[in-house]
Amino acid sequence: VVRLAKLGGDWRASLLGIKYGCDAIGAESLGIRLAEQHRLCVVRFGVSNVLVVPFPAAPLRQWRRGIVPVGEIARSFARTIAAPIVRPLRHAGGPPRTGQSRPERRRRRLACRWGWTGTALAGLRVILVDDVLTTGATIREAARLVRRLGANEVEVGVVAVTPTPGRE
Repeated sequence: VVRLAKLGGDWRASLLGIKYGCDAIGAESLGIRLAEQHRLCVVRFGVSNVLVVPFPAAPLRQWRRGIVPVGEIARSFARTIAAPIVRPLRHAGGPPRTGQSRPERRRRRLACRWGWTGTALAGLRVILVDDVLTTGATIREAARLVRRLGANEVEVGVVAVTPTPGRE
């Protein structure tokens, strides 16, 4: 997992502005910064067998916001590393995770896109892009799903990580 920062202060305000203020320019900037951080952390950057997969948004929230914040971050991330972006995952619905307890967050909420016939993931390195990592349950589920679709390697890029009390 490659991250930019701990969630708090200016980072939290920036992400909230992107999510609820429909700040596509801020999302693009964060995607570029995340790609640059990924480049510093992952030696194999630039390999041609890479696909970028954004975490899916709930359709209703996507419609209400007018933009898909994680999709915008992933789009600029993919453009920066010159890799294609694909969307083999779908959001299974349900309430937002904000305010949920850790056990509630662990419930599965992702699935492979029904009838997805896009690019095969077999033999490819997939970079999952999300805005915030809290418990890691969603990342584990998404990684499991893209491996089931054939991905050889799965890496994760997140803008911020929620600090866990007692663990760094």
